[in-house]
Amino acid sequence: MEPIVSPETIYLLTVCNSIKGIAGAVAIILGIALIGIFITAIVAKHMNSAWNYADVEKEQKKRKSLADSMEIIAKQCLVIFLILLTIAIFVPSKKTMIAMYVADKITTNNLEAIVDGGAAVKNELKADIIEIIEAILKAGEKGPEKSE
Repeated sequence: MEPIVSPETIYLLTVCNSIKGIAGAVAIILGIALIGIFITAIVAKHMNSAWNYADVEKEQKKRKSLADSMEIIAKQCLVIFLILLTIAIFVPSKKTMIAMYVADKITTNNLEAIVDGGAAVKNELKADIIEIIEAILKAGEKGPEKSE
């Protein structure tokens, strides 16, 4: 007999849920770092020489180089951030994947069979309850038994 849900499906549900969680967490951390990188790049690019250096032009070139490298890092982080954010958004959660799996298996024939089976079980239970009530009523009519 084939299992209703394969073990591989259960494993993949857990893996996808983990991937979604990790991608979301890393995207948040990377987003915060990205804000810091952009602020650093802007400050380094627009900072005027506030110090008394002998060679101001050399110091400005250093800051421009720092700003350029920070912009490159920021662009790379932005690409990674967008990829992770896309993964976090579009990988379905475990709950959604279970709903998708169940929706694929439910058909009108399956529902009719469930309704018919449920009606049969309900009728059996009703008959059993009626028998129990009748047995209790008969026992009550006899009265309490006397012990000697």
